[in-house]
Amino acid sequence: MGVQNVESSDPRRKNFIEKTQVLMRKLAEYAPVDAAVDQKAKAFLHDCLPPVLTPAEKGHSVHGAPARWENGEVKDGIIQLEKDTSVRFLRGGIARLCSEGEACVLYYSTDNSRVYHQEAPKSIEVNAEHVEAIEYLLHCYPQCVTVESIPCEDLDDKLAVASMLFEKGLLITKEQLTPLASSEENE
Repeated sequence: MGVQNVESSDPRRKNFIEKTQVLMRKLAEYAPVDAAVDQKAKAFLHDCLPPVLTPAEKGHSVHGAPARWENGEVKDGIIQLEKDTSVRFLRGGIARLCSEGEACVLYYSTDNSRVYHQEAPKSIEVNAEHVEAIEYLLHCYPQCVTVESIPCEDLDDKLAVASMLFEKGLLITKEQLTPLASSEENE
């Protein structure tokens, strides 16, 4: 075997190559390809720098929200998603839904450190009833979809999934959101 024997007419070489090809085809049937791809994607997301937001992305994400904290409370207003709010993932390839034993975990790169592997991979454990919703949002990218169209049991779940992803900086809105008046101003 090897390059030095490529021109060899030894029947053992031919038998060995045929047997190796058969075994490689069988390996593909039994190898956990999806799990292996998920692990490579998870490692890739951990290796990535966080995305640098364009001014438009910043203005349509949690990072551009005009809220400020004072004494542990939001002062200038609260951004709230509604059922008719159009959303999409910030970018393609910034998140990956993986199976980790009995749990589903969404790995993402938006909160990565700028220092290589300074922190553990960023992830959110996803409730089983929200897996389909996150898959839907991942597959819809780059199109925007309304929160109401997210496949969940009820509107509260749809809003919970969208809000969780928006607060992590994974979703952006089609239109720039305006803050609701803070609770103190309403009293």
